[in-house]
Amino acid sequence: MTIPLRRRGSPCLRARALINVLPAPCSAALLLVTAGDHPITAKAIAYEIGIIDDEHIKANTATVCTGDDIRAIMDIEDEEQRTAAWDKVLAHEQIVFARVTPAHKLLIVENNQRHGHIVAVTGGAATLGRAESFSAHAGLAPKACS
Repeated sequence: MTIPLRRRGSPCLRARALINVLPAPCSAALLLVTAGDHPITAKAIAYEIGIIDDEHIKANTATVCTGDDIRAIMDIEDEEQRTAAWDKVLAHEQIVFARVTPAHKLLIVENNQRHGHIVAVTGGAATLGRAESFSAHAGLAPKACS
């Protein structure tokens, strides 16, 4: 599957650059794509830059989770069941989140931190301006990777 990237300076590429500068203990970092793009587009971008691959897709250890999926999870009234639904999504080794809002990104950050993951946020000024409100551990500015 080869679909040309629309934006060479995409947040996905900046996130990949972040992985390249992480210290050795973090080399097994889980890189998640969160995008407002259509699920097919987000998956294609993630596939092209190696964040998601055929092996994991065939083994069902990769997933695309949409904003609608997150809304469905948040509609679960029982907290334990809601947490279990998040855990089921986050159990995948490769995850692409598509059609997500800033509120969804906050939930993604919080649930990854609940699992003990260190979270870095990359994106445009609007996203990075919210990194503190996301409670992310780090933010990666677009200029840092150019």
